[in-house]
Amino acid sequence: MSDKKILVCSISCWNQKTGSDTFSTLLEGYGADRVANVYFSESVPDSSVCARYFRISENAVVKSVINRKIATGAEVSAGVPQTENAQNEAVTARRYRRFSN
Repeated sequence: MSDKKILVCSISCWNQKTGSDTFSTLLEGYGADRVANVYFSESVPDSSVCARYFRISENAVVKSVINRKIATGAEVSAGVPQTENAQNEAVTARRYRRFSN
């Protein structure tokens, strides 16, 4: 079983600040080099349990309907400065607030 790799798909990115993070608890001793995460939010991950992250941006997906040359996903490195992460989360929160009213 030690050679098996795990791919976790989630809406939000894998962060330490999310409270009770079940994925981190379950996979803590498995080895970060054998765990990858695909997620769909604009946030930046900061978990050390996973080594590779791939983000599919909802905003880019919508834009790619009009312009097919727009890339909708990219590999992301964990631990980007918190200011960028906070800005991304604020933009996403405003977008959802506008459409939920």
